Amino acid sequence: MQSLLKNKIFLIVCAVGILCIGIIYYYLASVDPIERKFKDLSEHPIPEHHLNEQELELTFKSRAESGQNDSNLSIDEMAFLLRKRYGDQIDRPSVQISMLESLIQDLQKRFPDRWVELLQEILGAAFPGKENELFNLSEALYKYQKYYKDNFNRLNSLSQEKRQEELWKTRERLFGEKAKEIWAAEIKLSSISDALKKIETDKSSSIYVKLDHFKTALKSTYGQDLPRTLENKKQVFMEGFIRASQSDLQSMTASERKSALHEVRKNLGMDANALRRWEELDSERDKRWEAGRNYTKETESLQSKYKGQELEKKLESLREKYFGQEAETIQNEEASGYYRFKEDRVLGIE
Repeated sequence: MQSLLKNKIFLIVCAVGILCIGIIYYYLASVDPIERKFKDLSEHPIPEHHLNEQELELTFKSRAESGQNDSNLSIDEMAFLLRKRYGDQIDRPSVQISMLESLIQDLQKRFPDRWVELLQEILGAAFPGKENELFNLSEALYKYQKYYKDNFNRLNSLSQEKRQEELWKTRERLFGEKAKEIWAAEIKLSSISDALKKIETDKSSSIYVKLDHFKTALKSTYGQDLPRTLENKKQVFMEGFIRASQSDLQSMTASERKSALHEVRKNLGMDANALRRWEELDSERDKRWEAGRNYTKETESLQSKYKGQELEKKLESLREKYFGQEAETIQNEEASGYYRFKEDRVLGIE
């Protein structure tokens, strides 16, 4: 009896042991190996080492004088360049993320098996005192990029509202308060997008009143950074406003439309030379679309009178008449089922 009891206890202990081993194995198999590396290195970091800046400065100076490029840099050289390039702005989350994205991509390409270890070493050498913060941010960035890649198709199947809602929940979970600073540019563009939607649905205000509303939205969103932002994004803002104002432009005479487009472009940062080029381009496009409309009418007339090879010859001649060297392109488009001049024209854009 006692022997039987011992056997039962032994079997129970073995079963529990096997179960524990199974749980541990399942855990290890289910945890991403890169995430496990981040966790292990956070708990047992690589010892910090200091850069010899004077020596590195001389190395880069000598390399520049001899015409050598900066490919295949050593770990210390990479850390030195990061400190020089980002040191003054390293407290800004958007700068941190931009730097880490570039650094991680480079390390993954050069050292696919040990990039996490080298990342920690470089951050410690480049930014002593901030290495833990930056390494933790690197881990969050890796997890976010993995999440986005794994869920790409599902996210794209969602409505824009649902997709943004899920993305922001994930960002805030991984990055905390830094999320809004990291994606500040996206938040601002979203605000401008909302303003353009209101402009597009406004059927009572004139295009000039809408332009004032849009300028107010830009100033409210970008504040003192607006001049610099306009310099970099005036084309994006201009096109967005013009697309949102199509109903106004369509209802105008050619002269009214020319004046309206001039004011829009001028108010959104285009200088005199750019305004002149845009007006010339508008004129060329007007002529092109007029030719396209005439071509379409004559094509329909020919199709009602001719068929087969005779029709094709006459259409070929008609395309040459209206489009010259581009006739073959138009023919190829139509052969694929695309008739560009039957599409609605986006005035001021095409």
